[in-house]
Amino acid sequence: MSAKSHNPGTIRPLHLEDVGDAGALIVLQRLAYRREADLIGSDAIPPLHESLEALQNSGETFFGYEVEGQLVGAASYKRSGALLDIHRMMVHPAFVRRGIARALLRFVEGCEPGSERVIVSTGSLNTPALALYQQQGFVAMGQEEVVPGLWITHLEKRLHQEQMASDEQVSSPQAAPAGETPRGPAAE
Repeated sequence: MSAKSHNPGTIRPLHLEDVGDAGALIVLQRLAYRREADLIGSDAIPPLHESLEALQNSGETFFGYEVEGQLVGAASYKRSGALLDIHRMMVHPAFVRRGIARALLRFVEGCEPGSERVIVSTGSLNTPALALYQQQGFVAMGQEEVVPGLWITHLEKRLHQEQMASDEQVSSPQAAPAGETPRGPAAE
């Protein structure tokens, strides 16, 4: 499959108990986080070294972005009360700068009606990711050195009251083609 394909993708839940989903995700994760490691000058990023078993036991909810049946992007999160914590955002290096991370971010934000805040962290030198999050309304809340020489930036976004009200009226998002807004909370 050509990475230059402009066919819209589809966002769907990933089931890590399924060997196919889990295997495709670990391959994507290593490719995507290798690119980030090169951008920030450190390979101390935990997902680069994570085992398949650890990934499957992460307790995170995963969604994947597929183009012509190939997993080219994924995001994961955990919910705690009104807080939506995005744990992973990854895009295959051959598919960057095509709106995949933006589509996944918007989709995930709509997955949990009643969420009031969304948080995410990324490498402080990962300027493309920082730009994306800031364009989507996130504000940098601070930096932290997680291992010697590896700094991450913590970002936060407060969800609008109108969005929260409309989210409460919709049960759950449906998979949607990439160029479209997902039907469900993210569409409201």
